[in-house]
Amino acid sequence: MQNRSSSATATLLLTLATGALDAIGFLALGGVFCSVMTADRGPIGLAAGSGAGGLAGSALVAVGGFAAGTALGSRIATATGGARRVLLVEPVVLCDVTAGWAAQGGTPEGGGRLALLAAAALAMGCRSGTVRAAGRSGMPTT
Repeated sequence: MQNRSSSATATLLLTLATGALDAIGFLALGGVFCSVMTADRGPIGLAAGSGAGGLAGSALVAVGGFAAGTALGSRIATATGGARRVLLVEPVVLCDVTAGWAAQGGTPEGGGRLALLAAAALAMGCRSGTVRAAGRSGMPTT
């Protein structure tokens, strides 16, 4: 019973962290999400229809970062035979995102904003790839 409770708590915390990161991505990193790639198709379509290249660029950066993270996470999880070590990558990357945010005075712009978006999406993709490689794809946290 303790193991199931710990797993549920970890899943809840990971999901809350994802929601917070998506809010930051949407409100401050270009109007796109860091973990919900299906939702980023909307901004790509809006940008295509309105000519808002910046929005399309942000969405493509998020999708690319997430895809790269998914490949990285699943590859490492498969090679090491476990998800726990790989899940430690996420907080390291997110600490780097936080440091980058602070270094830009809390108002990232231009290439710095896109780099933070790519890193945040990479962290979320890494988690998704890891969870999937660990055989827990029925319990998504991103």
